[in-house]
Amino acid sequence: MPLQSDVPCKKLSVQFDSVESDSPDMIKLKKAIESKFRITNKVLRMTGMFFEDSAKCSANRPMYWFKVVRAFVLFGLAVHQTSWLLYHILSSKKYDETTARSLVIFNWMLQATISEAIFIYWQMKGYITRLYQNVHCPKGCCRTVIVINQTLFATFSLFGVFILMTATTVILAWMGKGEFVMFDPGLLEAYGPKSLSIISILIHMHALFVWISILTFYILIGRAVQHELLVFNDSLRNIGTIIPGDSEKLCEELSERYATHVQLANRIRVADSTFEVYTFAMVGTNIPTTIFTLLTFFLALQSSCWTKILISSPDVLFCICELIGLTAAPAKVHAAIREVESIVYGNLRIWTPFNEKVYQLASVFISHANQSNLGITLWGFAVVTKPLILTTMSLTVTYLTFLLQVQYKDDPCTPNSNSTSHFVIS
Repeated sequence: MPLQSDVPCKKLSVQFDSVESDSPDMIKLKKAIESKFRITNKVLRMTGMFFEDSAKCSANRPMYWFKVVRAFVLFGLAVHQTSWLLYHILSSKKYDETTARSLVIFNWMLQATISEAIFIYWQMKGYITRLYQNVHCPKGCCRTVIVINQTLFATFSLFGVFILMTATTVILAWMGKGEFVMFDPGLLEAYGPKSLSIISILIHMHALFVWISILTFYILIGRAVQHELLVFNDSLRNIGTIIPGDSEKLCEELSERYATHVQLANRIRVADSTFEVYTFAMVGTNIPTTIFTLLTFFLALQSSCWTKILISSPDVLFCICELIGLTAAPAKVHAAIREVESIVYGNLRIWTPFNEKVYQLASVFISHANQSNLGITLWGFAVVTKPLILTTMSLTVTYLTFLLQVQYKDDPCTPNSNSTSHFVIS
């Protein structure tokens, strides 16, 4: 379904300010947004930390404050769990083959805690509602809802596999077979002895669920914006086909497409202002996590134990999928933005026969599309692009190559351990 250029999509934050809250247009708009993001909101509510949907309802103020308190309590438990993991790793001074996986678990919990903090901040500032209002485009791509549902299914299928393998690891460690899964059972003792480790497990699982939910929200917003841009680009290719050779009609069509592109650019900036810190934090913490998961996997291969190999393989897959989720959608958004230049330059109906007014408008259009900072950024430092993904992967491989030079040597003087790691450069 092509993007309709006769009624370009208006910036919805402006609509909400200019239309009365009880007007038919406002009610219709709210219902459209609720319908498009219905499943998304259900997932966010399942985290137990979503309270922004109750903020504007005066009749539910007690329920709103209950949700706020609940969110902060869950966040506090996640902070305690993360602090305990760091304390245990540093205080135990146990640097063996379980250390790498302990650092992986700590990094995952750290990512989950950061995600919870950012999620609460978004809601306190009303960013999620603003994001829905700006991403939703009434005349946009009709497949956006399908894309959202596909993204939810894919990410939570992966999360199900991840939870299954994590549960297997915890059960084996609980049964006293932690050496087979390269897992330190002491990580579960944040609330006391082994009998209370179920509390740590539940807090850990909840934090990971919140983390996956927010990552899914980030991915589907990126894909929704990408599809709107792709549909716009398709409509841009059709410029000049209605009445070939009519310069006035061509100028009118180009002007309408330019206005629509400006509004789409505003939507991208809203998404960037919401996600820039989140993207920076997640990509920054994903790099060491991926390195340690790969190190754990290579140690499992070195041990020739199939149990260790099977347990460590999903960790690597999950980190790679997370990196793809964090970078693929923003990179595709940037690619769709830059595609405008090639589409305009490649449309001969714009350039021949020569018309100065059309030429100037097309040049302004291209200049607007080539803004260097238009896209999802890493806290404003760099736009997430395909070359940036390659750079990130190269950086990960470089550090992994260095860590793989670490040799494990037997040390008979080490108590309660068969080996200790000595950092020897080969």
